[in-house]
Amino acid sequence: MQRKQLADPSTRLGLANSLGVSNTTNGKTEFYNVGFIYDDNLLLIAEGSKRRVINSTFPTAEIAFLTMGYHFDNLTPHLTFALSDTNNSPIQREQKSITLGLNLAISSSSVFKFEFKHITIQDGAMALPTPNTFTNNVGLYNTLPTELVGEAIEDHANKVSVTFSMVL
Repeated sequence: MQRKQLADPSTRLGLANSLGVSNTTNGKTEFYNVGFIYDDNLLLIAEGSKRRVINSTFPTAEIAFLTMGYHFDNLTPHLTFALSDTNNSPIQREQKSITLGLNLAISSSSVFKFEFKHITIQDGAMALPTPNTFTNNVGLYNTLPTELVGEAIEDHANKVSVTFSMVL
């Protein structure tokens, strides 16, 4: 018995058809991106991106963020607003976040980063082609159908991170 791989075009087509997409072997992709950085004592960083995949199971994604901070010698407190929104797919990822952070530069090539992030996951679910089957809209945490995993998390989450980065 020969096992079919997901990369096989007929296997991909069968999976796409079961998800309600006619053909994923002949899709088109569009990318749009704009951003800027201003970094003197005042720090401003912004970026917005859109990815549109036509004739595919991959979602259309819109992602944007704005970071504001100020350099006090080797300390940089910063605040970031971000959003991620997808549609046209069984993969539902819609969330917003606010991050409060502090970067401590140890040297010109190393930094400690401390961040607290509050993530709000938007309401909603999307029906799958199988009757009475839905996907959770649980942000970037889980995209499996609710029948397999149930509710993954509440409608918000907090994340604390401490990172050390060094450029060699």
